[in-house]
Parts: sequence; C-alpha cells; structure tokens
Amino acid sequence: MNATIARRLVTDFLLPDGDEVIEVMPGEVASIVVTGRADWRVEPLREIGTTETSPGYRLFVAESAMTDVGDPEDGFAVLPDGRAFHLNDPAQLKAFHRRVGTGPLETAFLVASYVEPQPAPRFLVTGPDPEPPVLTGDGPTRVTLCTYTRRGEGERAYERWEVAVGEDVEWTRANL
Repeated sequence: MNATIARRLVTDFLLPDGDEVIEVMPGEVASIVVTGRADWRVEPLREIGTTETSPGYRLFVAESAMTDVGDPEDGFAVLPDGRAFHLNDPAQLKAFHRRVGTGPLETAFLVASYVEPQPAPRFLVTGPDPEPPVLTGDGPTRVTLCTYTRRGEGERAYERWEVAVGEDVEWTRANL
C-alpha cells in the first residue's frame, strides 16, 4: 500500500479545515492515516462488483479506522499522473469517466457503490436476489443493477439503479 497516496487522499478530500495528518502507518493491505480528529483506513482495490478495474487508474477506498464495519466508504480513482478523483462526488465521478472511459458495467458499479449520500456501505447484488446486473441499449449502454444496505439484524434495504453510460454518465436510484 502506498502511504504517500493514502496521505494525499485524506489530506485533499477528507481532512476537515484546521485538522492535520499526524502520522501514516503503512500496512500490507492498507495504510492508517492518523489525524488530530479521526483515523482513516485507506486500501487499494483491484475489483469493483464482479469486474476487475480497468487499466489506467488505481481504485482506493477510505473508511473510518475508529469504528466497526458499517460506516460509509469514500471511493477514489488515482491516475498514473497522480490526479485523483473523489468518486462520491457526482461531478468528479463523471469527470473521471470522461477522462478514463471505464466500461459500462464497471462505471455502473462505481456509481452504485459511491455516489449519493448513504448511511452505510452499499453492497452490490450480483446474483439473482433480487436481480443480477443487466446491460441493454443502443447509444448509451444502460445498466440496471441492485444494491442493498444493512438496516438492522437480518434486514436489508434494496435499491434499483438505472445507469446510462456513454460519453457521459447519468443515473437514477429508486428504493425497492
């Protein structure tokens, strides 16, 4: 794990005004970035959903290192030239897609995983319960997929995403 990238992502996108990075502890899988107010766990990912990430960027996820699994995650795409995109920001996700040209399924997985406010991590549904991802269309490819968040013990809240991927990216999300 590249500690320099982890520090930069936290500093540029997650650090509140007036806070500073105190220490970065690199690990085999992830780096922990310690700040005055919070600690962040930053980890590279090689796949999103059921597909490997495209060449031309590295995908990172950051989450609080101080809580149990279940907090929202922030996604980042880092290009070889060092430019980084915060994928939770719709404008930055669209700019990243225009720059790199990720495929329809990969783009839809990135949209459904990171954009729009979320109270807990979204999990992609890749099997038949309730529906697997479906690609259709002429022109922009339309990807329909489902995600869920955990709402309590054994409870899940499902969402259906319609993601149109062409030169640009547009999406809608509806609760099931």
